[in-house]
Amino acid sequence: MNDSYILKIALICSIIGLIALYFVSNSINPELLNPTTNFEEKEFVYLNGTIHKISDGNGAYYIKVIYSSEADVVAFSKENLEFKEGDKIEIIGKTDSFNGKRQIIADKIKVIKND
Repeated sequence: MNDSYILKIALICSIIGLIALYFVSNSINPELLNPTTNFEEKEFVYLNGTIHKISDGNGAYYIKVIYSSEADVVAFSKENLEFKEGDKIEIIGKTDSFNGKRQIIADKIKVIKND
């Protein structure tokens, strides 16, 4: 077979694969955390709420978020966080439990509205 023919087929397959990955990744959304949900550990969730309390220690920030219930969120960051108590935030993270308490390990935190 001709090398240019194989190269063209490989290029077309790569482009089709990248387009398919783009559409699949846009359709995957984390589940909205519901206070009555018995979540599985290591599951991606989405949470929208107000910061009630922030404390830090050992390279992690511990955030209490109030939505229709209360959730404990842990954010690992070497930099200072740029939000404060009373801010409305969106969190995407993984569910986990520590010492029998459920919590969310934050991957992304976005401020929606500053207080």
